[in-house]
Amino acid sequence: MYRFKIHLMMRSVLQIHLNAINRKLLFSFLFLLTATACFSQFNVTEIVTDYNGYWKSAASSINSVKPDNSHNLVSFSFNGNRYSTGVNDALLTSNALSFIAGDYRALPLKSTGSTVTSNTKIGLGYMYDGVANGPGTPVPANDIPYYLTDGIKGLDLGTCVANLPAGTLLFPVSKILSPSIGDNIPDIVITQIADPSGSLDRYEFTDINGTRVGNYVDILLTNIPPVGNWTADFYEASKNPMTLAAGFTKTDRAIRLWASDLTAFGIDSSNASSVAYFKISLSGNSDVAFVAYNNNSINIITSLLPVKLTSFTGKEINNQVQLNWKTAAEINSDVFIIERSTDGNAR
Repeated sequence: MYRFKIHLMMRSVLQIHLNAINRKLLFSFLFLLTATACFSQFNVTEIVTDYNGYWKSAASSINSVKPDNSHNLVSFSFNGNRYSTGVNDALLTSNALSFIAGDYRALPLKSTGSTVTSNTKIGLGYMYDGVANGPGTPVPANDIPYYLTDGIKGLDLGTCVANLPAGTLLFPVSKILSPSIGDNIPDIVITQIADPSGSLDRYEFTDINGTRVGNYVDILLTNIPPVGNWTADFYEASKNPMTLAAGFTKTDRAIRLWASDLTAFGIDSSNASSVAYFKISLSGNSDVAFVAYNNNSINIITSLLPVKLTSFTGKEINNQVQLNWKTAAEINSDVFIIERSTDGNAR
């Protein structure tokens, strides 16, 4: 009887242990389904470019032709709709493709925000430099901001920066157009055109002081399915002039894109007016051709005063002018320089 009781107790413990395992497996399965569903809402499933006149490739039907030079994004498909970028709508029409007309442009970039490492590469279609198997003469310029904004409207998919250094990129935003919020038309388009890693990049909007507006979006690029492939040379960006190693010559890489509506970032009519920047926190493993925005919903300015001025007044006192001003925020500002003119022109 004693042994029988022990046997029952062991059986009970074993059953509890198995139930715990089953619950863990079920939780893991549900988490996997949730994560997959979460990332699927960002997937770009098809792209059209102007490579060799016309090139279309999709996640469900990868084009066997691999672009080897500059080519510009003409359209992309997202959530069952094809959106033109405004690069060449006539090309889509002439190939009998239906689309929603759009206006997408690369976010302007003045610096990478951190020091280039030996891991950072400039990726160029292998015929970009005019040489099929080796470095061109002269070697292409070492200019990271250029390759992230080159092409028509900055949307060249045939050049990239691989392994952008870890750090923060800030893009000034002048205005978000409230009617575009929640219209399900993508507002941000991100490219990844080399070998994605298991690390996350973080994307968010902030106010003038760098405080997050809404919420951030973390993307694991390995969960975004490729829509095509290209063949590239990867020059060493830490050297000037750049060098091209044998193992990085004429190599094939996958093309991935993801897109998002403003609402995914928690932007709504109550906080849109607070947005001053689009911020990307890079893991150090991102391979970016460009980061694009929807010009019909987001207004971007290429330069932004580091000071947010709330008031400015002047009055005459004893034949002199007294000026008073107040600021709500100052970022990296040093001094105020006052200029005067009798006719409204700078002196």
